[in-house]
Amino acid sequence: MEEMASPPPTGEEKEKSEPKAELKSEIKDWLSKELERWVKEDVVDAKQAAKLASLYGIELTEQVRKAAHNYLITALALIGAVCVGIGAILFVAANWEEIPRFLRLAMIFGVLAAAYYGVYHLDKKGYKIASIALLP
Repeated sequence: MEEMASPPPTGEEKEKSEPKAELKSEIKDWLSKELERWVKEDVVDAKQAAKLASLYGIELTEQVRKAAHNYLITALALIGAVCVGIGAILFVAANWEEIPRFLRLAMIFGVLAAAYYGVYHLDKKGYKIASIALLP
């Protein structure tokens, strides 16, 4: 009587059955340094680097581990900055009639000057698309 072949393992079973790849310590050191460099140069993100490191049993440095959490901090800071900006705009809009004409004109020119300075600064740093987007 023939034995029936078992079905191929699923993704979860495959991960459990396959051991982590074993590397020599020199190669682990090299890969660890390369992962750090790749994260700094945005070749891979911090989550991908952590996944690669766990695949080969490499301990990542604290800097790479922190990079994965920096996305949340950046997102929260951006949301906070947008809320403060909207609050300032609403405050000025609510009190627009009480602001003297000269001060209103000075605020308009100040905002334009700040936008043009932002365009200049971003263009100088090499962010061409962002500088074009900031043009009034």
